[in-house]
Amino acid sequence: VCDNFNDCINGDDEMDLLCKSNNCHGPDCSSPFNCPPIKSHRLIASCSYNSQSVLCADKIHQPGTVAKYSCKKFYEPQRNVQRNNTEASCQKNGKWSSEILKCKAKCGYLKDTAAVPLIVNGYPVNNLFPWHATMFIKRENQYEFACGATLITESVVASAAHCFTGLKESDVKFAIGKRYSNITIRTDGEPDAKTFDVKRIYRHPMYLDNLGNYGQDIVLVELNEIIQLDENIHPICIDWDGIDSVAANQSGILVGMGVTENDTF
Repeated sequence: VCDNFNDCINGDDEMDLLCKSNNCHGPDCSSPFNCPPIKSHRLIASCSYNSQSVLCADKIHQPGTVAKYSCKKFYEPQRNVQRNNTEASCQKNGKWSSEILKCKAKCGYLKDTAAVPLIVNGYPVNNLFPWHATMFIKRENQYEFACGATLITESVVASAAHCFTGLKESDVKFAIGKRYSNITIRTDGEPDAKTFDVKRIYRHPMYLDNLGNYGQDIVLVELNEIIQLDENIHPICIDWDGIDSVAANQSGILVGMGVTENDTF
């Protein structure tokens, strides 16, 4: 309450600027505080002010603006406590009434978990592993298959550092959703395949080449755009907090393109 009584938790009273706006009435009154825009490629958001639709991504929002939002398909709230966070209103202090929902990409989803145990005498998988990416290197004005990689966010893949020896960003392309090791998109068997240029290569600072037995053989590659996720393209799950462990003799799946018994990719 704007009563000049210092009853705020920090020992102050309400700010003079805010109190003046609260005590102002009429068409010439406007709040000195506005709420920030809501911008996220992971959110579906709609905003309204005085029952009129406004753009959520506008630079400012006046107090009284109501925002309703939810995670896009293939995304989910970052924390379980935010699962019921679907609406916020802009307050006179220039803050949204609740923290705007933060979403993360769903990971590790497979339509079919059946896998081929060996490449030798194997056969093409029926369904793609949606986090598998294929790296192509430019040689003599054409791109050739080089290595595999794994999508870990909407714009970053992880791979082996030795695959990038002597290369710069313009030498490399990545494809996701491919079944075949040529960069040409085959519409018959790869209707969902997409190719991406490289924005930046981040090599592990302590990477050792063949003289060091390829220690820290890790690279992160930032793609030139944010990928729109769907059931055929989305990242793998990563144990960022280190709470999972793999037991001895526990089976797993490795995904990639390799050399067959006929010495072909």
